[in-house]
Amino acid sequence: MTFAQAVRQFFRELFGSRMTEHLLSENAFTVTTYESRINDLKQQLADLKLDKQLLQVKIAQLEQAVLPYASRAGADLARLATPGSPKPVFTGQFEDTPKTSWQKAQEEFEALENESAAKTAGV
Repeated sequence: MTFAQAVRQFFRELFGSRMTEHLLSENAFTVTTYESRINDLKQQLADLKLDKQLLQVKIAQLEQAVLPYASRAGADLARLATPGSPKPVFTGQFEDTPKTSWQKAQEEFEALENESAAKTAGV
């Protein structure tokens, strides 16, 4: 071994162990830092996915509750979604109810008007 090789070997042994220790500690620090960042990103991603699911549930509820009343297309969708629901029929409902005094007075007035109109037309 030459003198230059011996000097190089001496410096490698002297500083090499410190340098490798430093590089290994830096490597370990970098790995732990990146692992913590990856875990934080995974947690944020999971939180965002949960928020997305909650918002999709809210949107579905609003579509079911508000859309049939807010638009014609929504009313058509609601009607198609429940084909078995009967349509309301209003004929005959109000005939069975007792008449109020105002309705009786109105009918009497109309009868008198019809009689007077028939008399004037017949004369």
